[in-house]
Amino acid sequence: MIFLYFRTNQTTTNTMNNVKIYPQNWFWVIGVLALIWNLIGVMAFIGELLLDPEQLEYLREKELNSYENRPVWVIIAYALAVFAGTLGAITLLLRKKIAKIFFILSLIGILAQQFFIFFLSDSLNRLGLEDLVLPIAVIVIGFLLFWYTKYCISKGWVN
Repeated sequence: MIFLYFRTNQTTTNTMNNVKIYPQNWFWVIGVLALIWNLIGVMAFIGELLLDPEQLEYLREKELNSYENRPVWVIIAYALAVFAGTLGAITLLLRKKIAKIFFILSLIGILAQQFFIFFLSDSLNRLGLEDLVLPIAVIVIGFLLFWYTKYCISKGWVN
């Protein structure tokens, strides 16, 4: 039944020539993928906060150094990135323009966190290039979600 709603015509005319625009089907796919991506980020953030000393023993030495030596503002930036991104994905699926604000906040958190990783810590030396694939992917996906939300607003899919 829910799929029938998404498969309706792109536009339907209301009274007095008001036009309501429905998004393409891939809007919902991208929105759900964005939500899953950000929920994985929330789970990773909470998982890191709940690590106990016994679990820290299993981290590689270079991971442990990165974990223990990060400043509080980096943890706050991480929280901003994942929680604002999750709210952005939810509001995007609800077709609300505030999604753009949430994705901007998420992008600010991402850039602050990754700025620390790339420029203020010696992570490049300790972790190696192969460990930097995920941080680069996070930056790219953050920008893409912000751009996609702007695109959806311009198409009238998000009000």
